Amino acid sequence: MAGLHCPKCGGKLTRNARGSLECSSGRMEISASLERRLIGRFVEGLRASASAPVRIAVGGKWYCPACGVLTHEASRGDLRCPSCNHSLSEFMHELTELHPHWEGTSWR
Repeated sequence: MAGLHCPKCGGKLTRNARGSLECSSGRMEISASLERRLIGRFVEGLRASASAPVRIAVGGKWYCPACGVLTHEASRGDLRCPSCNHSLSEFMHELTELHPHWEGTSWR
C-alpha cells in the first residue's frame, strides 16, 4: 500500500504498536473508520472526489493525504490538492473535532 500523509502537517503516517496509523510528530492516531475512508479515497481511488464543500471557510494549513502537498481552499469550504485535485471536505469534521494534532506548544 502506498503511504498516506498527515492531513494536518504533511508528514508520513506510520503504523504504531497497536497497528493504527498515526502521525508521530503530531501525536495523532487515526481512527479505524477514518483510515478506511482515507485509504479508499487517496490510495485506492475508489470514490470520486466530488464531496460537497463544508459550509464555512476552513482556513489554516491542510495537506493532501496522497501527495503530502499543501492544499488550497479552491472556493469557500472546498479544500483541494493542487496536484491530484482530491478534496478533503468530507473529512473536515472528523479531522477538526475528533483527531487533535500536537503542534509543539498546543493542540490543533
